[in-house]
This record gives sequence, C-alpha cells and structure tokens, in this order.
Amino acid sequence: MNKNQNIRFNIDKESDIMAWESLHSNEVGEKFKSQNRFMIEEINYYYERVMLMQEDPYLETREKEDTAICINRRYGCNWGKNQAGCKRRSTTGSQ
Repeated sequence: MNKNQNIRFNIDKESDIMAWESLHSNEVGEKFKSQNRFMIEEINYYYERVMLMQEDPYLETREKEDTAICINRRYGCNWGKNQAGCKRRSTTGSQ
C-alpha cells in the first residue's frame, strides 16, 4: 500500500529554494533510485539525528572532535604520542 504526502516549496524562502535545488540536482538522480527515495532517506536520517541529539546533547561536539582527529592523522599528527601540536606532512612524508 502507498501513502501520498505533498510538499510545498516557498520560493521566497532561501531554505526552501535550497531544498528544491537539492531535490532536482543531478547528484540526486545519480545516487538515488528516485526523488521519492531521496526524500525518504533524508527524512529518516534527519529524524534519527534529531532523536540522537536529544538523547545525547554532546554528540555533535564529539563528532567534530573525531573529525578533527582524523584530519590531523591524515596530515601526520601523532595524536597519541604528541598532543602538544601537529605538523602537516611535507611532500616527502617527513614531519
């Protein structure tokens, strides 16, 4: 059984315009089976994220820290050995 829900986009609101453009972008057509599938995935992702944030208000902060650590490791940071600072790797691979 299918259920139908219409969505209106107000072209006077920047967020609505961005959503419309995302929905009709080439990337959506290439990465998702349909616009409908894209909307379902996005709604589910957003809802799960909001629920996680309510349960764990520091989730976003930890994710940002994890991202920073990963980026530092990519540039040769020895985070576990030297937390004082990271130096970006040169093209030869030495620090």
